[in-house]
Formats: sequence, C-alpha cells, structure tokens
Amino acid sequence: MKEYILLVGQCDPHFNETVKGIANGSIKEINLHSAGTGNPFEKTVPIPLKPDDSAYIKDLDGRDKELFEIYQQLEDDEAKLVVLVSSGKIGPNEKDKEGQTALMKAIDFNFSKETIKALIDLGCSVNE
Repeated sequence: MKEYILLVGQCDPHFNETVKGIANGSIKEINLHSAGTGNPFEKTVPIPLKPDDSAYIKDLDGRDKELFEIYQQLEDDEAKLVVLVSSGKIGPNEKDKEGQTALMKAIDFNFSKETIKALIDLGCSVNE
C-alpha cells in the first residue's frame, strides 16, 4: 500500500476532485504523460500582466525620466549599457529615482560577467 501526503494551498476544482479520488481509492492510476489536456497535475502558469507604470512615469521629470527610458530600452542590450557609461551619457555611479546605478541595473537584467567587469573597469562602484 502506498501513502501520499499532499499539501495544497490553492487549486482548481478538477484538481481537488482528482486528489480526493486518489485519497479515497476511487482513482488508482494517473497517466501524467498522456497527450492533450485534462492532466490535473499539469502546471499552468498565467502570463503575468505588465504593471501599469503610467502614474510612476508621469511623476518623473528631467534626468529621472531620461534614465527610466534609457534603462527600459537596455534590458536586452548589455553592450549598449557599456557604451553609454564609457561615453559619459550615464555616469558610472549615477543613480536613478530608485537609487540604482548602471551596475545595479546590469545585475538586475542578469547581464554577463564580462559586462559587469567592464562596468566596474569604467568606474562603477561595487559598494553603491
């Protein structure tokens, strides 16, 4: 005899019925590898909604707004970040409204070790 312990925080009704069926013995086997829908254990992850930044952006002005727009465009372009810091368009330790520097953004964007090293070589402080 097999024993199962299942802790469920939130789940759909079909999943609940399946778990109850397993627990009371009315469901003896579940084919988790079957094609198609209906697998109660198949993880479905909703696509997260992009947060509405409009109120935040509206409150930005001057350099804060400029940095916000620059960083939004750089999420997939680590080479451009290095160019912007090396050219002085972004100061090595210049902080945006949230207090983040170019090095912090590079880390948040999961940029490569080479980019992180290049930013440090350009004067970005690791102590900020």
